[in-house]
Amino acid sequence: MAHKRSIFRSEELSGSLGCACFYCQLLIRTDRIINWTDQRNEKGKTDLCPNCRIDLILSNKFPIDDKKYFKEDFKKTF
Repeated sequence: MAHKRSIFRSEELSGSLGCACFYCQLLIRTDRIINWTDQRNEKGKTDLCPNCRIDLILSNKFPIDDKKYFKEDFKKTF
């Protein structure tokens, strides 16, 4: 599931052209992300959405502009 791919992905996101929040489904430019969790974890940081402050940011390796994908996977997760 997509939500499992949001943790410790700050480095992946920094090289991404865009990203989206799995929770609020907002498309985000990566330069708008300014807050993280897990800052001291050796696995890496986890990005927080600038809109809802939830740690479910996905890179553009996912179909982040496909609302149907988000709705279906969101239902499975929550």
